[in-house]
Amino acid sequence: YYKCLEQLTKTKQLPEEDPLEIQIVRDSFEKVTTVSNEIFKISPEDYLYSKIENCWKSGAEIYGYFTLLFQASGFGKSRACQNLKNKAYVVYCCLRPTTHSGYPLRSFFANNLVSIFYNEIEAKKCFIGYFNMFISFLNDNPDITHEEFYKKFSNSFSGNKSSNEHYEEIKFEITELAKKYSFTDELIDLKDNKKEVIFVFDEVRSLFVDLTRSDKTFTSNYFEIRNVITKFNKTNKIFVLFLDTFSGLTNFMPTKFNEPSMRMQKFKSAEPIYLLPNWDVFVDIESIKTPKDSLIFENICSFGRPLWGSWCKAKKLNEKYKQVLDSQLVVIAKQKLVGGNLVDATNLNINQILAIAGCRIGTVKPLLISTAQDLVSKHMAICTYANPNEGIFKIEFPSEPILADVAASIMNETVKYQNQIESSVYKLIVNKLHSAISSSVIDQGEKGETITKFILLYSYDLSAQHLKTEGPLRYSSYVRVIDFVRNLYGNKAIEIIKEQLKNRAKILLDGFVRFNHFIRSPVSKDELNLVNLMKRCCAVQCHRYQKGVDFVIPVVLSYDKNSFNKMSAILVQTKLHQNVSKPKKEDIEKIMLSELDSPHLAIFMQLGNSNKPELTNLNFNLGNKAVIYSEGISTMTFPYLCSETINELNVFSTTQKQSFLVDKLDILIEEEIVFSSNNVKKK
Repeated sequence: YYKCLEQLTKTKQLPEEDPLEIQIVRDSFEKVTTVSNEIFKISPEDYLYSKIENCWKSGAEIYGYFTLLFQASGFGKSRACQNLKNKAYVVYCCLRPTTHSGYPLRSFFANNLVSIFYNEIEAKKCFIGYFNMFISFLNDNPDITHEEFYKKFSNSFSGNKSSNEHYEEIKFEITELAKKYSFTDELIDLKDNKKEVIFVFDEVRSLFVDLTRSDKTFTSNYFEIRNVITKFNKTNKIFVLFLDTFSGLTNFMPTKFNEPSMRMQKFKSAEPIYLLPNWDVFVDIESIKTPKDSLIFENICSFGRPLWGSWCKAKKLNEKYKQVLDSQLVVIAKQKLVGGNLVDATNLNINQILAIAGCRIGTVKPLLISTAQDLVSKHMAICTYANPNEGIFKIEFPSEPILADVAASIMNETVKYQNQIESSVYKLIVNKLHSAISSSVIDQGEKGETITKFILLYSYDLSAQHLKTEGPLRYSSYVRVIDFVRNLYGNKAIEIIKEQLKNRAKILLDGFVRFNHFIRSPVSKDELNLVNLMKRCCAVQCHRYQKGVDFVIPVVLSYDKNSFNKMSAILVQTKLHQNVSKPKKEDIEKIMLSELDSPHLAIFMQLGNSNKPELTNLNFNLGNKAVIYSEGISTMTFPYLCSETINELNVFSTTQKQSFLVDKLDILIEEEIVFSSNNVKKK
């Protein structure tokens, strides 16, 4: 580790003072108190520690005391690992490349760990030296506390000293440590078996160096470190966590040449960790008492991953941060969603399209592992299941109002599409989704529901564009029902509602909708909490087996301080049938929520092929329920949708997966193999 020391002390010092925007990010990471999830009553670090404890208890069954912690950006992985200092002795090392900005900062330990070594022996010596340095220190300082140990070697900033002063302290500590302990190529045992030590390597993809060398059998630094870890005395409670965002998942899968003895097959690997109880931790839903409260920027940002809420909390820590506009967080959200700076929306790639659409209409299921991996590592999708050894994982785009608002702003940009007339990005997104289904990049899923969500969101967005808004989140606004319905179906729909509801129509039409994205409901439609959905700025797609209703859009009937006591809803049933027939009265009666006695609207949207697109008043007398029935996807039914978007939606409605094969005989052979067509079809 003298080589490590030499490189370490030559590290370029950090700037004396960062811009305010970066200081807020730093403070949000280091100074905002970690909040426990109210539902599970457990902090992220306690959850992580329980996983590590289970591994220690498995003892000899485990190949090595290490595992992977994979998740998207902003999920609180790094903070949870650093907070393990309250449970154990923690050595945290961020391996972020020197060319990359971001937080946590690259650790002072990182330089030598990511080097390219001449051979495996040199690599192992370095990594053994790294571990021994801290274990030896603990053996010689048995009374040091977890907190004292962490502060001594952490590159976190206390806020009382400049980054340069802190750098000098770390440099001094490591210099003294390296001088004191003699070199050995064997791992040192921890003398006190009651002590627990956790090593954390963050941004671990940096350990996978692109090796351009003749020795093709030389493994990556990651596998060399893993091999060293397996030699730890298992009576010692030493554990290693590798953190990443799913970048290069296949890199983490061991191959035969990494384990020539095949020892790994005789043991269990510790299960990777991909979930943390970190969702909605900054939400105080009961404190949002009025529609005005729900529009407060901090309340909107409290939903979802902790990144947004902690930034808002950090902004309140210092008076100087008042200079930083809330729009700065919106810029960060946009950059993270599209994976960098978006210069020209016409050049969005397919993964950016899937991310923008996904955080509004719900997860678009990728069929390719590489696509799903990219969406997590670069575009804010959340991993909900991971098994790197098997190459399996599932992703979701859960409910995050700030991301949905950012996506809406991109979708409503005006671009020149395919050198033709200007139109919104909506058209481009539908076109790309159609292409992705055709080429089997994504699953075609529920096409009718997907089209309906696009149309409903477009109408909401169009209404929001004409509002005067105070904050940077335009697409989280309250929109009058009369404007939303008019932008959906035109003035004829307003007349239908007035004719059916008579003097009660004004109550409904003067109400408000507020939804910039859809979420899937885990409960029946009658169990939905309309007030909390409104606070979250979302509408609901009912679960697949729910009869009568596909979508529920909450409506608040007034905007005063008691308005959440006056709720209604717009209920939508959608069909994509080629053989069109008007619904009967009993069909419409099923479009209902129990105990909804206020005036409300039921929409029956038939999107299938129709020779005569129309908007119809069915003249059913259903009391407080107004009913609108529409057929087809055309400007006759949706007058404010541009003709180009209409055409794209119609093409999308008939999209089928296409064979990669070109030769007709090859296609027939493929069909026979896949479907056993000759036996299945009637002759």
